[in-house]
Amino acid sequence: MPKALQYRSNSVIYFQSDQADKIYILQKGKVSLSYSDIETGQDVHELIQTGEFFGVKSALGKYPREENALVLLDATVLMFTVPEFEQFSSQNIRIVLKMLKVFSNQLRRIQKQIETLLEKETQQSPEVGLYKTGE
Repeated sequence: MPKALQYRSNSVIYFQSDQADKIYILQKGKVSLSYSDIETGQDVHELIQTGEFFGVKSALGKYPREENALVLLDATVLMFTVPEFEQFSSQNIRIVLKMLKVFSNQLRRIQKQIETLLEKETQQSPEVGLYKTGE
């Protein structure tokens, strides 16, 4: 069974590079995921909406967290183990569809960032590209 956890404002649910074995759904409050944009290197803060899940990709993929999960306003979250979430989602097709939409949007955003990065690389002269490779 998932556990309901309470977090106070300014606390951290997890840090980037933490072991990822839990999945969360925000029941109330405000949570922000923060990470560095691969294109600009700037900090990005993505607000999680009530009813949204987070921590799924890392937990299902069994790799470290890619972002920090910060509590902005006192929050209640449901915490699932991977087997609990798999069972929950197998019984609720809406969760699976929502995950597909979220992952699709994330893949589109990453694809655009990669295209932009590749365009920047092709715009430089071969000498500059060779020098940067040597660095």
